[in-house]
Amino acid sequence: MGIQDRKLIEFECQALFRAKQYKSCELVASLALSKVQAEANALGCSANIELFVAILEEILGDCADALGNFEEAIHFYRP
Repeated sequence: MGIQDRKLIEFECQALFRAKQYKSCELVASLALSKVQAEANALGCSANIELFVAILEEILGDCADALGNFEEAIHFYRP
């Protein structure tokens, strides 16, 4: 997944979150996180990938919080 793809996913997640489409946002972020983590395991982790993982985890935490899943949200916010 290239940098351009990551930016598009991030913008899509932000748009879904602003539209209060929390479950859709959560689904997109979860799928992207899974793909990026698989790439990181196969290719090695870079600073760009680590940053994108952190962004996706923050988005997932925000979605969980908005949906009232506070214990799940805490999981994404803790280092």
